[in-house]
Amino acid sequence: MEQTLIQRYASSIISALLIKAESIKKMKHSLSKGQFRELFITDLLKKFLPHQFDIGSGIIVNQKGEQSHQTDLVIYDKSILPPFISESISGVFPIESVIATIEVKSTCPNNEFNKVNEKANHLNNVIADGTKSPYFNKNSSLYSNTLKICDSKIEIVKFYEHFFKPYNGLFVFSGGGPRILNNDPNLYLENEVKNLFAICYANKFCWMNLDKWSINRNVVNNNEIKRFIAVLIDNILTKAYFRNSLLSSLHFDFNSIYIRDQVNNTKFFEIYS
Repeated sequence: MEQTLIQRYASSIISALLIKAESIKKMKHSLSKGQFRELFITDLLKKFLPHQFDIGSGIIVNQKGEQSHQTDLVIYDKSILPPFISESISGVFPIESVIATIEVKSTCPNNEFNKVNEKANHLNNVIADGTKSPYFNKNSSLYSNTLKICDSKIEIVKFYEHFFKPYNGLFVFSGGGPRILNNDPNLYLENEVKNLFAICYANKFCWMNLDKWSINRNVVNNNEIKRFIAVLIDNILTKAYFRNSLLSSLHFDFNSIYIRDQVNNTKFFEIYS
């Protein structure tokens, strides 16, 4: 079946991405090589992301001041909150605006894959823990605002709390994948990889966690990369929609919680654990 205009265009820019990545393969400075590859992926994603989103690199913080590990790519919704500290593409990003993250690797053997998995677990279970926000913490007076929006239905509150956890992806330029993915991938992914959403090894495969893990090994016209990009962005749009629907339903004082340090303001928003 002949490709459409858009399909041909997508194929061409993904091919260009891989050619650029290959062209710097012999660069001796590994840090610079990694930064270039992150920029290549950023440039590719920006061609498909709506203008309300932007991409940076840095750390992610929550309302308690806890910080994530250094994150290669942070996809955030500018309509919610901007990065509070930002120089060029590096920044400090409030978790409320972070819709997705992507770790970019030249290769990713077992030990590197485990580190990526641990970073995703820390981000979703610590930094994006809804109870760290007074709007989801049952001990906070502001929790009543969330209940009001959700018609006092706890299952809806949990639904919105879930949508404050970002999608986390891994993109690898070369290599066959860690052994743990080759031996018994379904068992390992289902039991051990709870907070990664998408795993793509260029010219090899793309795993997606859609209710359950599924693999696509179709590399014709780089369909494994197309799947990684398209499914991730489709779900980013859905997650951003639900976040904005919650935030637009009532006034949320995110800037005050993050920025102000007056005593009265602290008492108003309460000390929560």
